Amino acid sequence: MQQRCDQIRARFVGGGGQSRQHYLDMAKTLGFTITITNFSPFRVGHSSINEPINDERWTFIWGVTIVSNFGGAPIDVLLCELAAGRPAGTDIILLS
Repeated sequence: MQQRCDQIRARFVGGGGQSRQHYLDMAKTLGFTITITNFSPFRVGHSSINEPINDERWTFIWGVTIVSNFGGAPIDVLLCELAAGRPAGTDIILLS
């Protein structure tokens, strides 16, 4: 029951937004500490040699790494809430 209450609270706390901090705060309300990785396509003159060669589709993918789960909620709860609030056309992948 407590996990459901936390999930509902996460939906209403903060009032929305699409900033990185909004999603970090949402995860924290659910009991997770996460990092978000943005990807970008390789660009000659702008990318470094250590970066992967991604195509344009990677612009719309976020990588989420779970640093800690201090609330004990299932990971699926976090992924569901992030997916529900993500910008249109953006995909979220779980990084290990």
